[in-house]
Amino acid sequence: MALPDLDVPQEEWSDVSLTIRYEDVAQDGRVKLSALPHALGVACWQALLGDHPISELSTEDGVVPILSRVHIRAGGGPVSAVAPLRARGAFRLSHTRDAAGEVERLILELFARVEGQRGATHGPAPEGAGATLRVGEIHAEHVFTRPFAPAGERKLKRLPERITSTGVPPARYLWQPPERVRVPPADARLIDPDPQPSPPIVFGLMHTDANQHVNSLVYPDLLEQAVLTRLASLGRPTDVLATSVELAYRKPCFAGDTLELSTMLYERGDTVGAVAAFEGPGRRGRPHVYARMEF
Repeated sequence: MALPDLDVPQEEWSDVSLTIRYEDVAQDGRVKLSALPHALGVACWQALLGDHPISELSTEDGVVPILSRVHIRAGGGPVSAVAPLRARGAFRLSHTRDAAGEVERLILELFARVEGQRGATHGPAPEGAGATLRVGEIHAEHVFTRPFAPAGERKLKRLPERITSTGVPPARYLWQPPERVRVPPADARLIDPDPQPSPPIVFGLMHTDANQHVNSLVYPDLLEQAVLTRLASLGRPTDVLATSVELAYRKPCFAGDTLELSTMLYERGDTVGAVAAFEGPGRRGRPHVYARMEF
């Protein structure tokens, strides 16, 4: 589950301090997946895009970069939960083309790498304390759209000239259909030959954010818990930590919605993973979210 790299000059990357929460570090000192998205907020949205014309698109043009995919790798450590990390962030504008070679989507990519110092929250310092180490990285894909326009006018194929003079960013982006996230790796051995259902998930306001829908980071937490429950049912160890996740978002969920989560476990060497889909009741084949997670 390698993350793509951004071809962005080093001088265009931000370098900021990243304060983490106590609960962002597991008992063995490794940084959890849930800690990494905050790096995009600080190192990209605030440090790089806060004063950029992109931040004005929603109010002046009705254009919003909608999160369509996120890929996170974490699990680096050990670090102290009370010591700040450092995040380096970058962004890139790009486009996709259809089979006829025509511009199909305009993309905003965000990328952050996070480092920390080897350490411990309690007890003696570990060997090599103070050394810099990579604790994780995150890549997010956004599609520019007009979410409040009439149905036939939502897709955006040109950006305003104040964003890019040509209207279409020159970088070409390789679009991956969201359903590919649910395909196990080619070298995986399936533990579950068929999707395994979990109890229905009921969303409330606790799952939502200011965008008026279920927050994108609710899904990996739900998936990790479902995988642990499935591992326990098979008599397998559950003292494990998710270290990578990829999610492809098709459509949002809202407070009051109920979803069904199905998972298929697999293993690759010493790695256990799962592919999954969050689907509405009775609506198989059109998931809201596709996901893949490894431990």
